[in-house]
Amino acid sequence: MLLLLLACAPPCGGRTPLSLSGGGGALSLCADRATTARQRRAGLSARPPLGAGEALLIDFPVTDRICITTEPMAYPIDVYFIAEDARVLAAGCRRGPEDPLICQPGTRRVLETLPQPDCADRLGATLSGL
Repeated sequence: MLLLLLACAPPCGGRTPLSLSGGGGALSLCADRATTARQRRAGLSARPPLGAGEALLIDFPVTDRICITTEPMAYPIDVYFIAEDARVLAAGCRRGPEDPLICQPGTRRVLETLPQPDCADRLGATLSGL
């Protein structure tokens, strides 16, 4: 019976399982979601550091020109701008506190992860699990 319970446990422990496919192969992630204005403003700066396979998915109420700052970050991250159709529009790789504001029109969501070796190859990749 214990084995059955373990097999049914959610793979991300209450987080949203996501997959970023294409451009560099599949990247599986467990994401927290920022859906309120306050959560979106705080981003990762109000959270413990990301671990391997973890991400923050920032959901915006409308598709627009979205700007992200990494100024308050203590470590570098990759920032993926995601269109309404779940396609990666742009990627800011290894963004740290010294990097300027980064903006992208046509963005519906932003995915923030630890730096990935194939970040720059992810343009046009698809985010699934939304």
